[in-house]
Amino acid sequence: AALKSRGEPFRAAHCAVVALGPNASPTVEIADRYRAAMTALEALLPHAEELHRAQENGRQGDAEVKDLEYQIDALRLQLERVSQASEAESAEVQPKIERLAAQLAEMEGVLVGAASDLTTAMRGRQELDALFRELESDAA
Repeated sequence: AALKSRGEPFRAAHCAVVALGPNASPTVEIADRYRAAMTALEALLPHAEELHRAQENGRQGDAEVKDLEYQIDALRLQLERVSQASEAESAEVQPKIERLAAQLAEMEGVLVGAASDLTTAMRGRQELDALFRELESDAA
């Protein structure tokens, strides 16, 4: 918008030159109109270059945003795949864990039973009485 308002003097001078038509004879008036158009154009050039730089920066920024959006989408997709794989692996492993936990509980029961049977059988021995008293005092 700022460049458009700055460009008004050039557009007006250019229209004045064009209004003379293609068959105008060389006169001081034509030279003055061209001179005025050239002066207005020279005043506008630095702003046009500034606009061009701003537009180029905008295009570069848009390209960077597009690239980042692509990268984010790729990362989201990868995260979703990893999450699904993790859920599938958990679903596969969970029954095994439950089965092993049940086996462990059963084995602990068997071990406690065997230890109880062994200690019951050994309690009658006089040489182990001191050991059993010590174990019972530690447990208390």
